[in-house]
Amino acid sequence: MIQAIETSYAGCRFRSRLEARWAVFFDALGITWQYEPQGYMVGPGGDFGQRPYLPDFWFPESQAWAEVKGAVSTIDWNLLAYACDWDSGLPGLEESYGTNRGLLLLGPVPRAGGGWAHPVIQHRKGLSTGWMRFMPGYGPCYFSDNYPENTGESISTPCWDFQAGYGTPPPLEGRPVTEGDILSAAQVTNAYHAALSARFEYGQSGPYLGNRLGRVSGWPTRARRIPGRRS
Repeated sequence: MIQAIETSYAGCRFRSRLEARWAVFFDALGITWQYEPQGYMVGPGGDFGQRPYLPDFWFPESQAWAEVKGAVSTIDWNLLAYACDWDSGLPGLEESYGTNRGLLLLGPVPRAGGGWAHPVIQHRKGLSTGWMRFMPGYGPCYFSDNYPENTGESISTPCWDFQAGYGTPPPLEGRPVTEGDILSAAQVTNAYHAALSARFEYGQSGPYLGNRLGRVSGWPTRARRIPGRRS
C-alpha cells in the first residue's frame, strides 16, 4: 500500500496531500472549513455496538461534513452508514435528504474544466446517496439525488449493500455538470486548478489562502464525542 504524505497547510497537519489540496480548493472559493474538529462514537449501540469516527472536514455555513478518500476501495461503507443513520450518527444529519447537510465524499480533485457534482450520503428514512456542488463563499449545496436525470440512473443503494459488494458505489471523482451560473462555474474551475497546482514546498507546507476557522464554542453534539480526541 502506498503511504500517504502528511502535509502542513493553513496551520493544520493533514494526513494526506489530497486532503491538503481540498483545503486549498475550499480557500480558493472562500469557503469556511474545519479539519478533523471532533471525533464521535457512531452506531446504534446495543448488540450492534458503536465505532469511533473522525470526519475529515466540517463546513459550518452549510452544516455539512466531508470524507476524503483516494479510492473507493478504501471506504468503510458500514462506518459511513453508521455516521449518517438515524439517532446514531453525526450531528445534523437526521432528515438531511434534499438539504445542504450530509456527508460529502471527495476523491481525487477533478482535472477537467466546468462544474462538478460530488457524491453525498444523506438520511431519508434510511440512507440515500445523491450529489452536491460547491457554491463560492458558502460550501456544499444539494444538487440532485439522480444524475443525469434524463437517464433514470440513480445511486440510492444503501451503504451496507456497497460494503457487501452489491450495487455500484458512486464515483469519488464526481460527475461533470453544465447547469448553473457561468460565473460561479468559472470560479469553481479556477479553484480546482488552484488545488491541483498547489506546490507544497519541502514536501509539507503550501500557501495559506486564509479561510480556516479555529475551534468554536457551541460545537454540535448529537453523537457521543470521543474523549481526548484532538484535531
